[in-house]
Amino acid sequence: MSKFIFVASLILFSCTTYAQVSLEKMDTTLSVFWDPTLKVRLHILDPDEPDARKNNAVLTLFRTDKVNERILFRDSIFAYILLFRITDMDGDGIKDLLIYNMNNGPENKSYHLYLVDQKNGSLKRVKKFERVFNPYFDQGQCLILGYEGFENKLNLYHYQIDKTGVLSATTWR
Repeated sequence: MSKFIFVASLILFSCTTYAQVSLEKMDTTLSVFWDPTLKVRLHILDPDEPDARKNNAVLTLFRTDKVNERILFRDSIFAYILLFRITDMDGDGIKDLLIYNMNNGPENKSYHLYLVDQKNGSLKRVKKFERVFNPYFDQGQCLILGYEGFENKLNLYHYQIDKTGVLSATTWR
């Protein structure tokens, strides 16, 4: 009987420890601003949510001092896992924040895009950017390239972001 209790408690402890580790991995804070008091946090509230149309995560921009945190911006999004890219996507020379959204195939990844404003310490979400798969910014053409691969086909798309942060489809120049 004591062996059974020991094994049962060991299994229970293992499951609890795994859940805690798993939940810790669903929350991260990073710095994308030159100002070290500005931080961005992504917290995935429901990592098991399969429907990408439902928001399961919260992105928060906050200012921190030694005692307090003041929220400056908050957005609800769908995030499949904690995966980020930090790269310039609008040609202003400032690296922007891409947060992994989902994929529609093994190599077709989509992201949420937040333009970083270093001067004002703010983020601006580019709406509908999640429709761009495998985004890459071509500095020479000042275009965002997106491609989707299906079976033996590769579809290539071109986009631009205007000064107000609006995404639009365009043609190769």
